[in-house]
Amino acid sequence: MLDPPVAFHAIAAAGDGAIEGVDAMRGTLTRVELAQPEIVDALDITAAEPIVGLAGGTSAAELLALGEVGIRVIDPETESLGTSVPLTVVLDGPHTLTPSPVSDGVTTCDSQGALWSIDPVTGEVGEVVHGFGESCNGLAAPRAPIACVDVLR
Repeated sequence: MLDPPVAFHAIAAAGDGAIEGVDAMRGTLTRVELAQPEIVDALDITAAEPIVGLAGGTSAAELLALGEVGIRVIDPETESLGTSVPLTVVLDGPHTLTPSPVSDGVTTCDSQGALWSIDPVTGEVGEVVHGFGESCNGLAAPRAPIACVDVLR
């Protein structure tokens, strides 16, 4: 068990109900077991480019990590960092990452207020929405219908 992390600058829900977070001060992907509660190191990520966003992947075990110029699959169970796939567009300060509500990819936002879709297999980047006019600091998409949101549509 570890002392509480100094700072998580990217977090994602793990498939088993725990939380995975990037702790840049320790250079680790750190796991927070909510049932215990307990904080444990999951994986040394000092070999990876700095991670700016983290999201659940296509399987319960994997995570997708967004760097400044690439995206990679991380599997904490096998301690695999995966190969960084270069992005087809250099984004202006991506800040966050979430599973896409409309595709198998992920969505990120940038410091100019644009939303971008990313295919984690090819690195293909596509603009979803442009022109919010301000920086985006957080982003989340539902994994299932949410009644109170559906009522607003």
